[in-house]
Amino acid sequence: MTSSFCVFLLLVCLSLHIIKASLHIKSPGDFVFINTSQYGVDIRSCTTLPLQIKACDQAHVWLGDGTATNSYDIGTWKRAATGLRQCSECYSTQIFFPNPRGIHCDEFRWFWFWWGEGRLKFGEGRFVGSQLVFDEPINRSIEVFSVSSYVYTVEYILGEGYESLYGVASRSGRYSDGLLYETKAWSGLHCVIQCQAHGNCHMYSYNKQQAVCALYNRDNASFSMTSENGWVSYQLRYCD
Repeated sequence: MTSSFCVFLLLVCLSLHIIKASLHIKSPGDFVFINTSQYGVDIRSCTTLPLQIKACDQAHVWLGDGTATNSYDIGTWKRAATGLRQCSECYSTQIFFPNPRGIHCDEFRWFWFWWGEGRLKFGEGRFVGSQLVFDEPINRSIEVFSVSSYVYTVEYILGEGYESLYGVASRSGRYSDGLLYETKAWSGLHCVIQCQAHGNCHMYSYNKQQAVCALYNRDNASFSMTSENGWVSYQLRYCD
């Protein structure tokens, strides 16, 4: 059996396996912002961010450089408009844009962000570029994505199965905590397949020389690294 055919079989098996790779964040309505980087979300090398939202009232998000800028209220005015502010509390300068489908109390609905060349775009739907809501200039770099809610609970989902891409977290170390178990892997592809096949694995470290794959649970990890030669570590990015 050729190596290319083995890879093909692995990909077929993977496509048939149900993967729980999404990140579910619940904001309880306390207006406290949750920086998604604490869950391993790193958007600094991304330009697109698809997400799902379930809410009865405004879903409040920040995209920016970590300062109190670029604030967005998704689902204002009977859940069918989005408000944009270039600062956190400057309500008098807020601009509103209609998003016809809006948010919903009982179901998750898809939205997306795209940024680049000094502009930020936001739209409805699962696919980036569809159902544009606004296309506006921004005056900050996009390095942080945080979520919150005002009064009612808002739920956010980032990533879904294969749409959650793995990115390199370290080329010279492995994760220091959150270990599920170690197993043999004859390639990096074999390692990622084993991580995807495990419902609680969202990050992994692979040692090619030792043919060892270490799987980790994001919920029990601090994302800190130990410096060890031969190891390369990856984690889900939830953006592209």
